[in-house]
Amino acid sequence: MYDKSHQEYELHTRIIKMRSKYEPNITITIDGNSMLPSISHGDKVTFETNSIDYEVGDIVVFIMNGVMLVHRIIGKRREYDTVYYTIRGDNAPGYDGEYFTKDDILGTVVGIQKKS
Repeated sequence: MYDKSHQEYELHTRIIKMRSKYEPNITITIDGNSMLPSISHGDKVTFETNSIDYEVGDIVVFIMNGVMLVHRIIGKRREYDTVYYTIRGDNAPGYDGEYFTKDDILGTVVGIQKKS
């Protein structure tokens, strides 16, 4: 059974995926400090939802365990016809995992608006 916050994240994720079919750019507010110093709690990031390919160094919005996160791609490898990405927050002690595919990634961050 999921707690309320997990259900809210799943709903938010589904809404983002539906919106991305019609809106090329979506802006969200950051909740956390895993991307310091690049992105801080309360900053707004705009991400492009129609990205086709992702490269090492890109900051991406992705889904991990039903939660939407904003972290940087630190590794990329191809295995047969699938590309796998290693993703990590700039301020995080470890990486999020190596098994993210483009299906897990919602888009690439194309703008950061610092909070006032």
